[in-house]
Amino acid sequence: MFMYCFITWLVANLLHPFVMLIVFQSDNSLISAEGFGTFFMIFLYTMIFSIPSLLTSFIVLHLISLMSISDGIKFFNWIVAALLIIPFNLFLIFHLFDDIKMMKLSDFEIGIPAMIAVTLANLIRVPYFFKDIQQLKIKRESDK
Repeated sequence: MFMYCFITWLVANLLHPFVMLIVFQSDNSLISAEGFGTFFMIFLYTMIFSIPSLLTSFIVLHLISLMSISDGIKFFNWIVAALLIIPFNLFLIFHLFDDIKMMKLSDFEIGIPAMIAVTLANLIRVPYFFKDIQQLKIKRESDK
């Protein structure tokens, strides 16, 4: 599940600049040099600031994979958990770089493009989730 989580994180980070430019209705064309610079800057920032989300996701996905529930419910739990990890990560970032007392609910709207990107990345990678879950089941059966 480590590789599934890591590759999904990479896909979400690649999707995030596109989603962010669409959600916040940027008039920058990605074809121009300025648009590429904007894309690259957003990509780098999201890669750096989403590392705590990646580490949290490793733990959460491992715990979900250990649950004795159906694979479909595991995937649903993973989607919900992935969406909840984003505000948690934003809270950590605000806590580290900003005064937590000044934080408002509207500050979390910056996480909406990330949530959309994570959902899209997970939906793109659905077959790999179920494949990895099946491989884990086979591995656990053989270890018994």
